[in-house]
Amino acid sequence: MISGKQFVHNLSELSEQQILSNRENRLILQSIKTCNMQLYSRDKLKRKHRTQFLFNDLELQAFERYCKKYRIKNKSKFLRETVMTEILVRFDKDYPSLFDQVQAKELF
Repeated sequence: MISGKQFVHNLSELSEQQILSNRENRLILQSIKTCNMQLYSRDKLKRKHRTQFLFNDLELQAFERYCKKYRIKNKSKFLRETVMTEILVRFDKDYPSLFDQVQAKELF
């Protein structure tokens, strides 16, 4: 079984089409969401904070084209998951480790 941290790392290396077409990844993502639902109450998971941002004309055109090409119907969900995936990947990279990467390469 793959862990949530490994899944997010693997997710960042794949294209959107590979993620959507890979049934195993969808099942893992669903199980992660189910585990998170069990850990937190419904009140904590309820989305009540709104965030807005603006696109210029070219960015909006590119975003709409992407959504049409990959058949993304729920744009809000797509943007939220994309942003949160990037945040989790950054947190994983920034997580302190015992050795720096340079030191780790020298040791191993």
